Amino acid sequence: RRSEEQQAKKKPNLLVVAVKPEASLDTTSGLSRIHKCESCQRPFATAGALNYHARTCAQSKKRVGGALEKVRGAWNARKDKRRRLDVSTPSSSALNAQGNKPFPVALTNSTDNADEVFNAAAVLLPIPVAPAQLPFSADEPGPSESRRPRRPRVTPRRFDDYIPQQSMPLLNASIAAGDVDFIDIYSTRFLNVFTVPPGNPERSVHSHNAPADATPASESPVQDQRPARFKTLRNVFGLSRMYTSSLPPAHDPDDNTSLADMCDREPTLPIRLPIQQSSFHPYPNQSSFSLGNWYWNHGSQKSKEDFKILTDIVGTPGFSPHDIRDTPWTAINKTLGSTHFDGEEHQWEWEADDAGWHRTPVTLNVPFHKRMKNPGTHAHVVGDLYHRTIMSVIKEKLANQTDVDHFHYEPFELSWSPSPKIKEIRVHGELYTSPSVLDAHSELQALPPEPGCSLPRCVLPLMIWSDATHLTSFGSSKLWPAYLYIGSESKYRRCKPSLHLANHIAYFQALPDSFKDFVSEHIGGKGGPTQAFLAHCRRELFHTQWSILLDEEFLEAWEHGIVIICLDGIKRRFYPRIVTYSADYPEKALVASIRNGGWLPCPRCHVSKDHLGRMGMILDMERRTATIRLNDQDLKAKVTAVRSIIHQKGFAVNSKAVEAVLQPTSLVPAMNAFSNALGKFGFNHFQMLVVDILHEWEVGTWKAILIHLIRLVYESKGNNVGLLDARYRQIPTFGRDTIRKFSSNTSELKRLGARDFADLLQCAIPAFEGLLSEPHNTRLTELLFVCATWHGLAKLRVHTDDTLALLDEATLDLGHYLREFVTKTCSEFNTRELPREAEARSRQAVSAQKGKLKKTASQTLPISRNAAAPTVMSSGTTTRRPKALNLNTYKFHSLGDVAANIRRYGTTDSYSTEIGELEHRTVKARYKRTDRKAYSQQIARIERREAHVRRIEARTSPLDRADNETVRQATPDVHHVIGKTENLPLHVGIFVNDHAGDPAIRVRITLTNRLVAKLEHVTQDFIPKLKKHLLLRIKVLLTGLLRADGLESTPITELWQSVHMKNDRIYMHNILKVNFTTYDVRRGDDIIHINTSHRNVMVLNPFFTPDNGEHPYWYARVLGIYHANVLYLGEGNADYHPRRIEFLWVRWYSNVEDTSGWKYRRLDRVEFPFLSDPDSFGFLDPSDVLRACHIIPRFFTSKAKEDVFGVSKWAEDLEDWGSYYVNRFVDRDMVMRYHWGLAIGHVYSHPTSPSVIRPDHGRQQRPEEAHEHSQPQADHIGVDPHLPINLDKLLSTLHTLDGMDAEVEEGEEDGFDEDGVVPEGDDDDWHTDSGEDDEDHPAERYDF
Repeated sequence: RRSEEQQAKKKPNLLVVAVKPEASLDTTSGLSRIHKCESCQRPFATAGALNYHARTCAQSKKRVGGALEKVRGAWNARKDKRRRLDVSTPSSSALNAQGNKPFPVALTNSTDNADEVFNAAAVLLPIPVAPAQLPFSADEPGPSESRRPRRPRVTPRRFDDYIPQQSMPLLNASIAAGDVDFIDIYSTRFLNVFTVPPGNPERSVHSHNAPADATPASESPVQDQRPARFKTLRNVFGLSRMYTSSLPPAHDPDDNTSLADMCDREPTLPIRLPIQQSSFHPYPNQSSFSLGNWYWNHGSQKSKEDFKILTDIVGTPGFSPHDIRDTPWTAINKTLGSTHFDGEEHQWEWEADDAGWHRTPVTLNVPFHKRMKNPGTHAHVVGDLYHRTIMSVIKEKLANQTDVDHFHYEPFELSWSPSPKIKEIRVHGELYTSPSVLDAHSELQALPPEPGCSLPRCVLPLMIWSDATHLTSFGSSKLWPAYLYIGSESKYRRCKPSLHLANHIAYFQALPDSFKDFVSEHIGGKGGPTQAFLAHCRRELFHTQWSILLDEEFLEAWEHGIVIICLDGIKRRFYPRIVTYSADYPEKALVASIRNGGWLPCPRCHVSKDHLGRMGMILDMERRTATIRLNDQDLKAKVTAVRSIIHQKGFAVNSKAVEAVLQPTSLVPAMNAFSNALGKFGFNHFQMLVVDILHEWEVGTWKAILIHLIRLVYESKGNNVGLLDARYRQIPTFGRDTIRKFSSNTSELKRLGARDFADLLQCAIPAFEGLLSEPHNTRLTELLFVCATWHGLAKLRVHTDDTLALLDEATLDLGHYLREFVTKTCSEFNTRELPREAEARSRQAVSAQKGKLKKTASQTLPISRNAAAPTVMSSGTTTRRPKALNLNTYKFHSLGDVAANIRRYGTTDSYSTEIGELEHRTVKARYKRTDRKAYSQQIARIERREAHVRRIEARTSPLDRADNETVRQATPDVHHVIGKTENLPLHVGIFVNDHAGDPAIRVRITLTNRLVAKLEHVTQDFIPKLKKHLLLRIKVLLTGLLRADGLESTPITELWQSVHMKNDRIYMHNILKVNFTTYDVRRGDDIIHINTSHRNVMVLNPFFTPDNGEHPYWYARVLGIYHANVLYLGEGNADYHPRRIEFLWVRWYSNVEDTSGWKYRRLDRVEFPFLSDPDSFGFLDPSDVLRACHIIPRFFTSKAKEDVFGVSKWAEDLEDWGSYYVNRFVDRDMVMRYHWGLAIGHVYSHPTSPSVIRPDHGRQQRPEEAHEHSQPQADHIGVDPHLPINLDKLLSTLHTLDGMDAEVEEGEEDGFDEDGVVPEGDDDDWHTDSGEDDEDHPAERYDF
């Protein structure tokens, strides 16, 4: 409870408009003196009658309410400029208990509590209102003093839908390092930051009334000279930022982030302002440019949408066919695609530094040992490298207005605390909030500045992807691109190819076929080059090309920085730093200059091959930390010595002298470009090679596990492979593309990508359950649960220290359960190759045999064209060899580095190779525009054309940010969307009569003798049940309307018969769109469609608390989506206007009480109650829907009905299964909804104190006995009485509804006195929207 003194201090300045009915003399009437109400014009004979009427005059109070709404709107418009904050005023004891940790404190215009505020070192200033702006005197009572307080009827806080927002906006405030000085509250809009002193936290601060340059005499000098850090306040989600400097950053890119930018869906075409009349060079006019832009930047394959865009261009009033008739398209395209390797002088008036492409010949020094025909080192020009200089790309990027607006020039540490009473923990997500960038920034600030330079120094983190890709489905055309991303941009933007944030910096050259001819000339004899020799040449070629990219200009910028005037007008010095390099394992070995699959195969540590299978053991985790690879002098000395032996003494690259030096550490005698160029700056190129979930887990370890599980099914009793395929075919889809339809023969694993293997894992438990005998079936389901748990945690887009602790546990469990499965289950089966594996091996053997025969024949006699081909065994007679599950692989070993990489570089989605794989689609689309000859050069030209056209478009028609937000994402700020149409009306009476025998419509129950004394029977009809639901809804609406009109909210005593639907009709809809805030503070959406399998929803369990053993959610199948125009004709109705109310008709699932959840490694099970159960069907407010859920039949059980007849048409009970699984692994947001209290965006689950028990966490199993919990109080009528609870709870709720009036009229028992006024000191008993937590009364959150 707040004290009276604290309550008085927190009274805000409110705007009040007083409107009073005045008595007037009616001169037109025959009466000598008539008192008339100015609002309703009703005459009264006496002043007392008029005064009595004034207390109940609806028109007068509507005028008051209207005036108050206008003032409230103006006040809220100002308040909307601030973000929602959790504000509390801690006492001195609370500060001492928290170690003098500062909390946010609200300030008013009064300076009485200035010392207390500044001692807290956390300032929040409200919007000041000048006295001249107040429409009433400061001495007049405000609205809160002139009216009686009423019991608030608001939605419980746990049901609130919080819109995603970034951390609090920053202001350029002048704050001394370590102190908070004088702040003018009338000149500062608001200050939501405070500085964290580096040294003594108890030092005094300046008084609020002291001048800015005054220093207290009693202040002792600061002993600690470390710089203070600048920190923001917590936002509504509990997030705050900590910067490394003492001042706020001058540029905050989150100011340019809209709600539409925080939606995960791919944006549609943006809206741009009308084209300005400026230069379209090289296009002669606007019409030509519009057609050229449509051709180059709208895909190589045109669709109907592209055709519509074309018609819009042609139909534009400014379009002229005459303008394009003589347009020189070939010359324009040549000009747009011109690059530096053309040797042409091209000056663009709109680009000073064009990051064009260069063509550089690549010369390779090939070492031939002394026993070859021509020994020694011979230079050979392998080909041309098409590349862009890294510094030109950086300059072009920083000059791009669209991209630079989203740059974070200064990194910061992101922290999260769901409540001021809970200690903050670290949040891991973006690269610019990771320790890798923060450490680089701190190291840079610690270095002495450049001579005579005082510019701000900024780290520019660089992220590199490279991977060779096939350009066609059939053929040998390949491209080896390298992509460069700027880590200062958000990963949510980098993962969208439509934003064109990938910078193509090089198309690497591979060894051509002509290289073998060059080698054969110098080798001599009949033998060709060995595989070791060719592998060495490939490594040398790769690093030679990287040496070209890491040129002198880049190294100069690395050491001394590059000065650039940013678009915000501030001149900064940028220092590029390579932070991550993403690639698959063969390319990682190439970058690290280690052996692919050597004795020490890991590019990050020195764990030997025979220890790779020990991933998850404590000793293994310690070993990989103690034996990390370093780019030290010892490594450089070994490589230098070996290269001297090879190039000067003529030894072979795989000779014994070379192997003796390099083989123990799995090094290779190749020059490493990163070590040579950046090693002198202390750069360790081994640590930039981050983990890759796509290749190392989804198409790596998990794919190997899945293949072996299918082998086990083949060898199991009954060979249930066909049953496995049938189960996967019956799994329903989910979302737009989250879970897609599985193929007809899943076990063949044909044409599957990484996302397909992820879908197979997320739905594996229902598909594999029961296919093996016990106890192998139990081990298999537990293993699949552990694999899905690890996969869900490893791919989270936002981690905290708590979730990383869960990932550490999941990593240990993954290694333990896999080894146990191999030891105890796999050893019991004689597993062999799958038929497709045996056939593939046979085809490879035949192909190799043909190659050997052709090679032998070419050296002796020519092969006749009609010569018979060698005989090949048919697939039916191919022998299936024994096959075991091998855990001694690098991919399995790398899973142990995931948590460490997240702690160092942020979450895995920021540097996953999935981003590079998505960008491959761009080069493949450009390849289709080439003539398939010398396509690397043509693709480089096309890249420049598209970039130049986009730049012309951005200059001539800037983006309209305001309109673009509404087009890109429709209504993301509302909770749900249901159509406004009334084209599908349904007469309730006719509907009920036509389906009177359907259990979903009408159910009659005779109660047992135990309840005869209370009620003889209960009839649960469709209409009464619907009207009882609507009664609760209409009461909330009417209460809000009555409050807005300024009337007293008198209790509503009528029964549900007082609820009427206009014309007795409800209106049907097919689609419901639900928007929700995801765990990572983004905006997601689900589509509920009643004609598809996407019709299962989840809602919060109002009886759940973290320690009572209840399941946190209820699940339902949506049978219908409706709205009705509802009238309330009972006592207290304000008018007779119908109000639209939307509702869902649902069939409830009931939770099966069994051992499920994280502790038991089992999915949650639900089932449908009997159709005769009165709780089987009900109605649901769409606002209570959290999101859609994925319900999968438990195929191990049979269907509920063995016959072919169903009882209910609407329930569709014929297709019911005995039980179902709730798939908690369907996506990352769903995973975090079951980690209660750990998701940042799920505010309803946030704990309010450190002692909150998180349900269903931990590795130890729960005790057998269930925890008994108390029954909820009966007076919480905000719960729908038709939710799936037992009959006793249902009758208790209905009884409470009927007797609510008598209960409220008793007054003091409900927290009111006899006048309906909250007793003094008890105003905090009711939950209002003030943002404060009622921690001592959690049950009161259920009051509506």
